[in-house]
Amino acid sequence: NVVNGTIGKQMVDMLVESSSNVEMILKFFDMFLKLKDLTSSEAFREYDPDGRGLITKKDFYRAMEGFKRYSQSEIEFLLSCVETAESELLDYPDFVTRFHEPAKDIGFNVAVLLTNLSEHMPNDGRLQNFLELADSVLKYFHPHLGRIEILGSGKRIERVYFEISESSRTQWEKPQESKRQFIFDVVNKGGEKEKMELFVNFCEDTIFEMKHAAQISGSESGEELKAKDEKEEKDKVEKNENLAEDNRMTFSIRNIRKHLKRITIGSIMSAIFSFFQNVLLFITHAFLGLVWFCLYLLYHIFLSGWIIDVAKEMKLADLLGDLQDPTMVETIGENNTGMSLDLSVVSRDPQLLTDIFGLCLKKEGGKYTLSSRDQHA
Repeated sequence: NVVNGTIGKQMVDMLVESSSNVEMILKFFDMFLKLKDLTSSEAFREYDPDGRGLITKKDFYRAMEGFKRYSQSEIEFLLSCVETAESELLDYPDFVTRFHEPAKDIGFNVAVLLTNLSEHMPNDGRLQNFLELADSVLKYFHPHLGRIEILGSGKRIERVYFEISESSRTQWEKPQESKRQFIFDVVNKGGEKEKMELFVNFCEDTIFEMKHAAQISGSESGEELKAKDEKEEKDKVEKNENLAEDNRMTFSIRNIRKHLKRITIGSIMSAIFSFFQNVLLFITHAFLGLVWFCLYLLYHIFLSGWIIDVAKEMKLADLLGDLQDPTMVETIGENNTGMSLDLSVVSRDPQLLTDIFGLCLKKEGGKYTLSSRDQHA
């Protein structure tokens, strides 16, 4: 609240340091704040005579051109912010609300800041440059800018700015004839004790009402704080539920339709080519793996010497061990009957052994013995 004070200089220094951003913000505010004046003008209503709230993008361009308050670059920027539905119609009330309301809320704080700085730093040339850039923004908020002047303890006047509607401003500035006349009579005429007592009573009642209002606001602030905490907790729960709902709606039919619309012939051909390419690579890898396995097997069989070592360790008997002697087939087939000798025939004709085998059969004590002819001789 000091003219040319330290705080005011620091704030101006901060504005100068971020001058490029401040200029850009003021430019955006100027564009967005004029949207409401544009859509409420008579010329704009000609493009929407039925009041449906819908307008084509081309008509919106023509309306901004006819408004004569937008440059060509500003018109192009606003058109780039436009989102039309499938019918190519712009819902301009929603468009104005989306851009005008945030610009109004933030722009009012900027206007209050610049107004305060202009009163406390009247001789700063750097601030004058920002005031010139924000001239249209300040003019927009001037009818909505209320001010209360309070005499502080240091006998300094403190100004408090607040936002009021135009109708409330008119009521605010309307003279209160009964109170003004009462005070005027007390101050100027004087000499009337009754009027002075009435004036004192009026002041006491006013002070009492102010204290009572302060107490009520204090008690209500605690309740409001509790209610605010409950509301914040409830908002968090609702936010989490909305987030889960948004995640479920990600794969909704509408989103699927949007993704399908983005698919082109080129992307389809690319997907088909990629599929067949992957199939061909799989077949190639499988064939090469089979060939490698066969070569590996042949290498171990013929070149590693493994089969030679096995052949060296095996014997012919191991290979022929299970084969039967062909000379024994008849003997085994007859259940070994050929292995027994019927000596009764020999006993009847001993000369048979001598003629065939050159053996002599000799009976001694009831036993027969065989001996060669040479031994017998």
